Amino acid sequence: MAHSSITDVSNAVWCIDSGCSNHISSSRSLFRDLDEMKKAKFDLEINRQVHMEGNGILAIKTIQGNVKVLHGAQYVPALVHNLLSVSQ
Repeated sequence: MAHSSITDVSNAVWCIDSGCSNHISSSRSLFRDLDEMKKAKFDLEINRQVHMEGNGILAIKTIQGNVKVLHGAQYVPALVHNLLSVSQ
């Protein structure tokens, strides 16, 4: 579990997901760099399609206080929780 205190989002929840191919966040403020020209649609679960509104670099702070930088993260505003990809 990780959280971000880099921004005002103090209650950001991160779920570790073994079925997720990329890191995905719904918090625009967590992105250090975001290419909003990269957009796509994909199925998040059965019968639920979501829109990726960009791709970029995330910065999150762990419980230990270390900042982790995640490259190739996707910005999906419709998510309830942020997802950390196990494969990444």
